[in-house]
Amino acid sequence: MNRKSTLLIRLSVAVFGVLTLAACSSIRNYRQIGLIESDNVKMVNTNYVYTSDELNIYYNFWSEGGQVSFCVENKTDKTITLDMTKSFFVRNGYAYDYFQNAVYGNSSSTTNSYTQYYSTTYGNADAYMRVSGPAAKGYVSGSEKKSSEKKQVTSTETYSQAYSEKPLIYIPAHSKKCIVKYNVTNETYTECGLATNPTAREVLVKNFANDEEFVKFSNNLTFMINGVEKEVVNNFRVSKVGNITYDEAVINGKSVVCRGTIVPVVYETYRYPNAYYIDYQADSLGSNTYRTRNTVEYNVRNSSNSQDEFFK
Repeated sequence: MNRKSTLLIRLSVAVFGVLTLAACSSIRNYRQIGLIESDNVKMVNTNYVYTSDELNIYYNFWSEGGQVSFCVENKTDKTITLDMTKSFFVRNGYAYDYFQNAVYGNSSSTTNSYTQYYSTTYGNADAYMRVSGPAAKGYVSGSEKKSSEKKQVTSTETYSQAYSEKPLIYIPAHSKKCIVKYNVTNETYTECGLATNPTAREVLVKNFANDEEFVKFSNNLTFMINGVEKEVVNNFRVSKVGNITYDEAVINGKSVVCRGTIVPVVYETYRYPNAYYIDYQADSLGSNTYRTRNTVEYNVRNSSNSQDEFFK
């Protein structure tokens, strides 16, 4: 084999290797799950709830970024008042007002479209008559000459409504009212020590000690109960985060037929009221050197206990 042939073979091998690597390398979808813990809010069956003699506060953080969604249940026989001017969401030491005197609005519009028909007839004396609507169809009289046309007409009606935030929220006896405002976090945890590209059936976990700062927050609510002002403070912290592939996080189930319509069924693993998620993208062939660091815990996923292990 001459030198030229050898060079051609080596070049071909190099090009093939580059193309293979490029074909295998891809940006893939992943999901980071955050687990939330509290000193006075506990999981009771499937509810994440704070309880007292007068009320229950049910929390559900499962959403993108962990929306702070909670429902207050009045357990008493009299109306309870939630004073929003004295209630706050506190995250990492910064307080945010629940009452901001904001004005919200919503609007809707209805569009109607229809066709109008026009027919014009001309007599011997050049007199003319204009006929519109259904009567114009096929209108011909004697020796008169007909010319017709149609026109598309569209009309739109818009409705709007505005409402203001209420400084006081009244909760009648033995009923609930729900509030959604603020987010736990809008950012994934990406510090050194946690790889962002887990493989299939793998979860990469980072635990946070009590003195570690990632996200700590509280819900500070002020109530008027039987004429007495009472403050309820629920403290939370993100105790761990875990990275998994999106295909492991969201599983498409078998579609069902509901009232004649095929409805796709989607299952979200790790869906609990004391957890949140953030979806992100990463290079599936990126560096995985962080997996060997002592600050990282990761398991080969096991369908029978991976979620139980994460939520311990």
